[in-house]
Amino acid sequence: MKFFDPSLIFIATIFLFFFVVIPRLCIKHERKIWNNGISPAGKPWRSFDVDSAGDHGYTDNCGNYIWISWIKHKIVEVPENE
Repeated sequence: MKFFDPSLIFIATIFLFFFVVIPRLCIKHERKIWNNGISPAGKPWRSFDVDSAGDHGYTDNCGNYIWISWIKHKIVEVPENE
């Protein structure tokens, strides 16, 4: 009996690639595009939508937009001033 079956190693490698490597690369790419909240046009990103999964859509009103999945804002209701 082999301890490390080649098919098991292959499956584990595929699992790690799809569930660890790819998500980390996507987050790294999103952080690069986010650029601390400044768009390529030099303007701040402005939130315009939130999808059902909680991802946020941002635009700079210059034709650029991004969808960011790693920023999860808490929605806090602010009481109105009386």
